[in-house]
Amino acid sequence: MKKTLAIIFAAALYGIAALAQDNAAGSAQDNVHYRWMDSYGMNLPNSRKAFNPRKIDLPQVNGFNAYTADLHMHTIYSDAEVSPEMRVMEAYMEGIDILAITDHHPHPRRDRGSNDMNIAYDCAAKAAKNLDIKIIRGFEITGSEPVGHINVLFTGDLNKYILDGRFGPEECDRILEIARSEDAFITTNHPGWPDQNSDLSDYIIGHIQDGTIGAIEVFNSKEFYPLAIDHALRYKLAMFACTDSHYPTYMYFDQQNNHRDMTIIFAKDKSDEAIKEALRARRTLAWANNMVCGEEALLTEFLKASIQPVFVRELEGGKVHFRLFNSSSVPFYLSTEDNTENIYLPAGGYAESIRSKSSTENVFQADNLYCGSKAHPAFPLSFLLDDSGISQPYVKEESISFDGKGLSFSFAPVLGTVYYTLDGSEPDQDSFKYDGGLVKMTEPGTVKAVNMLGGKCSNVFERQMPFSMAGRFKGKKQGVRFSYYEEFDKYGTESVGSIGKLRESGVKKELEISEGVGKDYFAYLFEGVIRIDETGLYKFSLRTNDGSDLYIDDVLVCNNNVRVGYSIANGSVYLEKGLHRFRVRYFEGYGGESFCLKWQVPESNSFQDLPGEVLFIE
Repeated sequence: MKKTLAIIFAAALYGIAALAQDNAAGSAQDNVHYRWMDSYGMNLPNSRKAFNPRKIDLPQVNGFNAYTADLHMHTIYSDAEVSPEMRVMEAYMEGIDILAITDHHPHPRRDRGSNDMNIAYDCAAKAAKNLDIKIIRGFEITGSEPVGHINVLFTGDLNKYILDGRFGPEECDRILEIARSEDAFITTNHPGWPDQNSDLSDYIIGHIQDGTIGAIEVFNSKEFYPLAIDHALRYKLAMFACTDSHYPTYMYFDQQNNHRDMTIIFAKDKSDEAIKEALRARRTLAWANNMVCGEEALLTEFLKASIQPVFVRELEGGKVHFRLFNSSSVPFYLSTEDNTENIYLPAGGYAESIRSKSSTENVFQADNLYCGSKAHPAFPLSFLLDDSGISQPYVKEESISFDGKGLSFSFAPVLGTVYYTLDGSEPDQDSFKYDGGLVKMTEPGTVKAVNMLGGKCSNVFERQMPFSMAGRFKGKKQGVRFSYYEEFDKYGTESVGSIGKLRESGVKKELEISEGVGKDYFAYLFEGVIRIDETGLYKFSLRTNDGSDLYIDDVLVCNNNVRVGYSIANGSVYLEKGLHRFRVRYFEGYGGESFCLKWQVPESNSFQDLPGEVLFIE
């Protein structure tokens, strides 16, 4: 045994020596036929050192550049553990374009050998001189209730703000008066800290209403205040995401797998004037933990600018093949109401799919974008497939209402001017100009709309707006009339009832195709009355092999008129409580056959089989 170990040990030494000799021989003796990959990496020189700051990709929106900003930060000259110079280096390495130094006031919190309130800003500005980082001079008012904490940005000499002791309303008002005289920008901070109550005090609301306070933090460090989004929308405030960091940022945020809190500012450039103009115009998005909060129009424009359709191709059988590219560093999580068609667009990545053409009008919600404490932007898939470069207008789903007089809706906010028609004609600048209010329709029709901005025009948005009033007739008895045809040798619902041989007709208790099971080349025509028990939006789903369609009161609701085997066509229609006539046409070519009609009633989240008890004959 000892002899065996000695041999193994000697062989190992020989191998090590041989490897050392091989490496020493240089590249001339490399085995170009076969080598371990690791050996190449090991032989690369390790003297190539450079700073590698994080690259954050964000698109322009409406001609404005996107800048990343942290507008709430502390240093060793306040109560933090990091020097101003290191704050700048952190910002540089983590992709921050704009940094505000906002040490606490009253000042100083610690004795650092100087009472000059400007010292932290001066050190940071010097460190950032050659790094293309904008440093904003500011401070944080640290007051007792009802003042709370307030940031003052874009100040002059900070020493003019010096006051002793904690701040009450009177002291704070004197400070804010100086700030207003300097055209500073003022924010209210972390509304949910420290009591987890994001309501605003009367003092803060008063200074919002008089124009003193212009922004609110939605994110602060690890905290999220959804109610702050509603405050921002109600009082017309810019939304901020800030680190409020007192320790090194790597101690708060996982920079490899996530990112620090930051505010995205859309401005012409990084001058004081341009940044303040953007903040006062509320062109900001609050971004933290891959959640983005902002006003709906800006959020949807940001989403649209981030996502480019690489291609959109129409295929046979009513299908669409598309690939989308997300050019930004923000991922997007898109979902439908029933979560059957969800789309994930990773940062710097693609999403590709083949779907029915009709599904491009299905509404998607951006789950990680917030335009309210409980609200997310929602849009048809066609909004993302539009490659015109101008955001396509679309009907805002939650705005649609229906009563006994007709249907009304509004368009979702977009940057530009929307022109629309209600009769299916092509819209232009001579069409109706959308004024932001409700659009009313007294009869069903096709809405078409375009958005015009900067001399450019979006692709045409088109949507059927089907609705129907209850009829003045009666259902005699429960059931549905049917006609069954054989030798149906056409592929199209338009021929059902006019060709083929009628083999059977009568009344069924429900919609089913038992006469044709196991056969080829047959068709059905179903006719009757459907009872609607509640006014509202009804969704229908035709799932057949082969083709079919559904009409309610002569309105085409589901168009599954294709011969591609099993396929699904979904549609929706607003129906008034009462009775409505319906017609279903179905044909089978060859091979397997199937027929199923499902519906989704108002306030329901799922499709159910259409029950026979709501079907009647006249």
